[in-house]
Amino acid sequence: MKTGVVLECNGGRAVVLDGSGGFRAVSARPEWRPGDVVPLPGQRGKAGALAAAAACLVLALAGGGSWLWLSPAALVSMDVNPSVELTLNRFERVVSARALNAEGAALLEAGTVNGMPAERAVAALLDSGYLEPYLERENYVTLTVQSEDEDLAGRLLALVDETASASVGAQARVSCHGVDGALVEEAHSYGMTAGKYLALLELQAADPGVDITEYAHCGIGEIEEQIERCHMSHGSGAGNGGAWTFPGEGCGAGEHHGDRHH
Repeated sequence: MKTGVVLECNGGRAVVLDGSGGFRAVSARPEWRPGDVVPLPGQRGKAGALAAAAACLVLALAGGGSWLWLSPAALVSMDVNPSVELTLNRFERVVSARALNAEGAALLEAGTVNGMPAERAVAALLDSGYLEPYLERENYVTLTVQSEDEDLAGRLLALVDETASASVGAQARVSCHGVDGALVEEAHSYGMTAGKYLALLELQAADPGVDITEYAHCGIGEIEEQIERCHMSHGSGAGNGGAWTFPGEGCGAGEHHGDRHH
């Protein structure tokens, strides 16, 4: 059975976003609310399609639901080794998902999260069988939330933190950060998520001589381990001459060389 996401209900009719990205006007059940995933009736003929399109236009102009649904309101990033970003609307539903490395692309190909509430999308990604070996190897999950709406940002931050912690349990450490738009833009200039960029800035703070682009292909766990080695090296008085793990040794540069961002 085909399903769609309710954008707007008005006068017993609903505008629904179908799986192809189009809008359909259908009879609404009393319990339907914007954001609900609902069953869709079979396709109708040309006349029915034109009537549906007209009804969609009327409802959209009256309620503005489709524009609210499609308008970005927040950005959530998630890093293990796969790096992905989820764009959310004001209903806290995923309107688009994109990968920032090859592993992230494979994760998104394993199952769609479009239309899901933020917490379900995060849980679906973390519970993916594709992600399991990365969680075992990395032992770290980093999430960030960015929104101009402070209330929305705070609510999402608490939500994804709770969801991620429940999903991974004792398998990995979870860290969640609220970030602003400027930091997201800086991260994107390096071809990475805000979460990975924060971790690399921490590494650079521990050793100002580090070129963060040399670690851009690393997983979050590998970066965190390098930060700990840096602190231990300085703490023992070894400084930059201590026992370092350089890209190519601790981050599997040979294995993931094709994923570097320069």
